[in-house]
Amino acid sequence: MKFGAVVGAFDGYPRSNNGGWFPALIPTAAIEGKNWGLNIAIVPNIRNRLYGAMSFQLKYRFGA
Repeated sequence: MKFGAVVGAFDGYPRSNNGGWFPALIPTAAIEGKNWGLNIAIVPNIRNRLYGAMSFQLKYRFGA
C-alpha cells in the first residue's frame, strides 16, 4: 500500500470561501498488484462547511 495526497481546487460550496474556489489537500492511498490496482481518495467532513466523500478508482494494466 502506498500513501500520498492530491492537491485540487473546489467550487460551489456556499459555506466555504463565500461559495468561491478554494484549494484542498486530499489524502490518497493506492493498492497495487501485478495487473490490478485500486486508488482511494478521502475528502473529510468539515462541520457546517463541506460534506465528506470517498472516491474509488479501479485500474488495470494493459500490455507489458
